[in-house]
Amino acid sequence: MNKWLSAVPVALLLTACGGGGSDNADQDNVSIPPDEDPTELVVFGDMSAVVGQSVEFAVATDTGSALDQIRWQSDSEAIRFLAGHTQVIGFDAPAAGDYPITVTATTHTGEQLERDIILTVTEGPAPAVNVRLGREATELGRVSLRAFTSAPDGSDVTDISWTQVEGPTVTNRVDDETPPRNNVYFQAPNVDRDQLVVFRATVTFTDGSTASDDALVMVNNAPYTTEGASAASDLNSDGIPETVTTRMLVANSDSPYADVLQDCVYSNTRIESCQFGNLPLLGTQTETPDIDDVLDRTLVSHPWIADTFREYLETSPAGDDIIRLLRANTAVVIAHDVRPSYYTAMTATIYLDAAYFWRTPQQRDTLDNAPDYRADFGNALQFESTYRYVRDGAYYFPRPTPSVYDRQSRSLDDVGAGLTRVLYHELAHANDYFDHTTWAGLSDSASPLSTFNARNGEINSGVLTDRDPLTSVQLHQLADVRYRGESANSDERTYTAEMVGNWFEQDSAVDYYSYSTEREDFAMLFERFMMLHRLGASADEGTFTVDTIESGEFLISYGHRNRIARPDVASRADFVVGSVLPALNVDAALAQFPEAQLLPVGAPWFDTVTLPSDENPDTPRIRLSEQQKQDMLDTVNREKSTHLHRGAARQ
Repeated sequence: MNKWLSAVPVALLLTACGGGGSDNADQDNVSIPPDEDPTELVVFGDMSAVVGQSVEFAVATDTGSALDQIRWQSDSEAIRFLAGHTQVIGFDAPAAGDYPITVTATTHTGEQLERDIILTVTEGPAPAVNVRLGREATELGRVSLRAFTSAPDGSDVTDISWTQVEGPTVTNRVDDETPPRNNVYFQAPNVDRDQLVVFRATVTFTDGSTASDDALVMVNNAPYTTEGASAASDLNSDGIPETVTTRMLVANSDSPYADVLQDCVYSNTRIESCQFGNLPLLGTQTETPDIDDVLDRTLVSHPWIADTFREYLETSPAGDDIIRLLRANTAVVIAHDVRPSYYTAMTATIYLDAAYFWRTPQQRDTLDNAPDYRADFGNALQFESTYRYVRDGAYYFPRPTPSVYDRQSRSLDDVGAGLTRVLYHELAHANDYFDHTTWAGLSDSASPLSTFNARNGEINSGVLTDRDPLTSVQLHQLADVRYRGESANSDERTYTAEMVGNWFEQDSAVDYYSYSTEREDFAMLFERFMMLHRLGASADEGTFTVDTIESGEFLISYGHRNRIARPDVASRADFVVGSVLPALNVDAALAQFPEAQLLPVGAPWFDTVTLPSDENPDTPRIRLSEQQKQDMLDTVNREKSTHLHRGAARQ
């Protein structure tokens, strides 16, 4: 039997199944009224565990007072808290022994509170199920939980059922559509004080046995606005606000912008753009910023994200480019609940999905993985498209990766492949809205949004469209369906993959996504150019019939490689790159690019990484599992299908 235990002496004792794989779910709750004074910290969690078991602790006050600053600490090298600044920590139990843990916190009124607990870990059978990972959630924010199972010998998992067993009722909840339903996603309920929500996963095995585990989610009461639009909030598929986490950290704690950064760029209540006098563009402060200048303006949801970002900037071949491009930003936000990555002129900030940054499975556990409802846009169409980057006869991005259930780490090079792509893309937007010619004229009393509005939207992406527009009417209309959720009309429902490929071949876009808006056309050109120029990563675009996707054959109806090098596309890229990085010799770079080439029609997509015309045609093919193929396609679809929902100012 497991217990959610309050460490407050005779203050609160909750006895139930939870937190560590117990199969006994029929315990009664017992409550002893807390003392009236003084305010005490209440710690929920199971104080005993077996080696390898998922352990979680949550903290709140017995009076409902909100907590401002929180710090979990342990003297043991075996325990590291990846979310030690939040109300919930989670980790896998280390070797057998006793592990003292201390949590300190400060209330809104300035009270300093502290509580000590001891976790006792013993040897025992490996848990049949671990739910990862309990977390703090802002009310109305997105939450995801995932069950990891270890079936008894000779048995398999038949299904996993999810049940809420504690806390205010969750109304917006979705489980995986097909068994075994390892994932549950929900929107945190609206609360008037911090409240604990507990979800239980019960696993059924083919031998008839069952096992269960609970996850603790502390829902944080936080203000938010439903009027206008904040710099970060959104609406879910039911039109209910989605809030963002309020427990953010500045990457450099001694940053001169530490006091204003979160309020200006990641707030659920701010509906006005901050003035440049409070948070200026980096480029107006220095022409040659360094990594610490960037981290002074970087806001993260977890400390490990800042560590990875620093290491990436120090080691990536694109690091110097990225630092220069960041001059057009006021800030960088990297958080577990950003999905998809985006840029907005309201704050002149890029917002990055923290999924690009994880290195270990434990770091990955701390991230939200809820799918976006907009991912189904365009399902009525008769074709699909995808892209990839390849280098030296191998996948560069997305890369074949082990299943999340294998719990393997990834290298910094793996991180950099996807991160560099998204940074080039989002920073192209930033430098489109605020290119280097505008920085000197920015007034301290102006704001990013007021400055953009004063220009009536006249930026370089518009200039590109005026001088060299994309001409395919059909592809512009299809982009509205695929990326904006417009309903496909009767004609659009009949367009074949061949027809779409022919229209694309006759135009001068670098990617289908370029047709979504002129802003995306601009950013895609810059991304494709820089990935090939700086990293030697060639871009492939493929078009397929729906049936060949569903059959798993992925036969190419139309495809191309290095379209950025085609003369009509290269001339457009010349303008874009020259306006973003004027010191770069675009003509010299283009002269070194490999020629554009078509991919063989009818060939399987996953067998064309190496083409007969490549220098090393005998490079062995990489054999992928069906799940790896689907994961790679899902990575691309997740990035593109959700990018435009945030309105005209967000790209």
